[in-house]
Parts: sequence; structure tokens; C-alpha cells
Amino acid sequence: MIPLIQKYPAGTGLKDLTTSVQRVITYVYNDGQTAAPTVTQTVSFERKATFDQVTKVVTYMDWRTPESALTEAYAVVESPIIAGYTPNATRVASVTVSAKDTESRQTVTYQANLETATVTYVDATTGHRLGTSVTLTGRFGTQADYQPTTMIAQYTQAGYVLMGSDYPATGVTFNQAGVVQKYTVYLAHNKIVITAPDQLTKTVHYQDQAGHTLQADTIRALTFTRSGMKDAVTGVATYRDWAPTGLNFTAVSAPTIAKYHALTATTQAVAITAASADDVQTLTYALDVPTPTKPVKPTKPAKPTKPTTSDDLIKPTTKPITAAKPTQLTEPATVVKDFQATTGNQTPAKSTRTLVSSRIKAVKTAPASAIIKPGSKVTEPAHKAQADTTSRLPQTGETRRSEAAAETLGLTLATLLLGFGGLKRKRHEK
Repeated sequence: MIPLIQKYPAGTGLKDLTTSVQRVITYVYNDGQTAAPTVTQTVSFERKATFDQVTKVVTYMDWRTPESALTEAYAVVESPIIAGYTPNATRVASVTVSAKDTESRQTVTYQANLETATVTYVDATTGHRLGTSVTLTGRFGTQADYQPTTMIAQYTQAGYVLMGSDYPATGVTFNQAGVVQKYTVYLAHNKIVITAPDQLTKTVHYQDQAGHTLQADTIRALTFTRSGMKDAVTGVATYRDWAPTGLNFTAVSAPTIAKYHALTATTQAVAITAASADDVQTLTYALDVPTPTKPVKPTKPAKPTKPTTSDDLIKPTTKPITAAKPTQLTEPATVVKDFQATTGNQTPAKSTRTLVSSRIKAVKTAPASAIIKPGSKVTEPAHKAQADTTSRLPQTGETRRSEAAAETLGLTLATLLLGFGGLKRKRHEK
């Protein structure tokens, strides 16, 4: 026996008796990229049908849910949380649908959050913040274009030196949702090694007792040094002790100044340290008082040489002239004759004065041939006669002329004899 296979009438198949309605929820970023998985909600409906075998008509009942409800609602859908982003809808609300509704679609868009970062510059020497922190802002997932190099250069010019920084070399990326990203740049005071000299001087003035300068000052200098560290930011320097610990200004001897003498032989030696003041001293001079010159003892005269003898004299070759007999004067007359004869180095003898008077007897005349010794007195010859008071006036002139001739002849002879004597003595001495 062949089994009976029951066939359903057309319009009563599964497809005719079941249906569903959907809601599709998609999550995207602003750029359209998917932010979260898509959510699809489905509500299923079903219905019953009757088939009239006579008329062959199928009759359908209402669509109902599996729970026999005529409607069904989509459940509330919470938007997923994505760090750094905010959805334009935190949830998708419930919606009631029936079997007659069509499929629905809804999109939730996520916007990147605005994030913040700060860059703080810190004085590593004092621990204090330098200025105001730099605040950076940007959307989550983006990168800031800020670099601290410009600010570091400004602080370096102010005397700082970079110690370290945690700021990214390529710039900060805002990847910490809802968190302020903090970065710090550490700068320290630059320390400069310095050497400081300190020079002290010793000045010596040279003055007279009135305070007037007699010559240029003498100036000597001594130098102390010390090393230290200078803060390039504050300018404050810290020094070690001075070296050497002590020095000495030696004494200065008073120099010789013409027409003056020093009242003090030297200045005082002075011990100094770096804390000492400059040393100033004055050497005072007094004007010299002239010293009387001691008289020079006169030189003792040389002993006179021995005078020449009569034998050394050159005898005159001419015959001595006999003085003429003087005539008597008509009136008394007195003749005074001075004669000085010297020989060689002898001291001149006092002149011999011969008086011839008509009232006294005439001195006997020495023979003309007599030799006159050096140094002897020469006298004029006098005739042995008494003065004639009754002589005639016209003869007076002749008598005076005769006397003058005799005097001249005598003087000439004496000069010749003395000259020859000196010449021979010189030859003898040679």
C-alpha cells in the first residue's frame, strides 16, 4: 500500500505564515570608519490560516508574536563606550513594531573628545616653576605640533642649562582619554667658574716740609686672587679664600734729591691681606743748609834763589860816562827820586829816595865803573859842591837838563846789568 502524502494548499507554506521586522544600528566615527559592531534587532511574527476545501480559499488570521502579541518592541540599545570619543546618542530607544513595518536603520556617530596636555618648565636649582605652564589641546588621537625648543633657547640665554625633559621628541599625541597629559622640562642654573683678582698699591710721596712735591711718586702693587662659581641666572658669585693669605710691602729707601736731604731714611714695611686698604706713605725732605768753606792755607813762598855774583855779570864794554858837574841853582831846589830794582825771584826792595838839595853837601858820586849788585839801591850821583845861591837864572835850565841826562843814563845801565844777570842765571839753572 502506498502511503498518502498530504499536500498543503498554496498560500499556506512557512513563508506565508511567518515574517520578521528588523532594526539595524551602526556605530561610526566622524570620518565614517566603524567605531563599534553593528547591532541588528529582529521581531518575528506568525499567523494562522484556514483552507476551505470546497471553495479552496485560504483565510489568514492576524500576525502575532510568538507570545501571541499583536505588536512587539525593539529593545533599548545602549551605545558602546569608546575611550576618547563621545557618541551622538548614548542609547537607541525602544520602538514598537508590527509585522507590517519595514526594516529600519539607525547610525550612532562618535566624535573624538577634546584632550589637554601641559608643558611645565621647572627650575631644577630652586625647585620652582618657571613662568606659566604651556597648555596644549587637541582631539583624541591627534598629535600636537608644539616643541619646547624655542622656550629652552630663551631660558638658556637667561643663564639656564637644560637638565632633562619627558616631552616626546615627535610631539605629544592626545591618546589618554579624559586625562590631562603633563610633561616637564627641567632647567638648572648654569655655574661659571670665575677668578677674581684684587690689587693693592703702595704709594710713596716725596715732599718738602711745606708739602710740595719734589719728584714723581713711587707706586708698587701686590695682587691677591681667588676662584669661585658665579650663578649665571642670579649673578651671585660664591668665592673660595684669597690666595696667598698674606703679602708684604717692603720698605722704600729715600732717593737722593739735589739740594735736599731726607728726614726719614725709608718708609715702613707693611704686612697686608686681601682685606687691607691701599698703603700711602710720605718721605719728607728738608732743604740743605750750605756748609762754610774752610779757608785754604796759603802756600809757603819758595825759597829765593841765590843771587848772582859780580863775577857772573857781564861787564859793560863801553866806558862809563862821567856825570857832568851840576851847575849851581839860583834858588833852592829839592829833587825826590824813587827807584825800585828787582832781580830774579827776590822780593822787590823798598824804593830808595835820594834827596838832592842845594843847601846840603852833595854825596860823593860812586865811580861809574863800579859794579851794581843785584838788590842794591841805586842812587843818583851827587857832586861835592855847595849850592850857589847866587847862580844865574839863565843857567838853571842847563843844570836841570844835565841832571835828567845823568838819571836816564844811570837807569839804563842798571836795567842792562840786571837783564844780563837774569839771563845768565837762567842759563845756569838750565
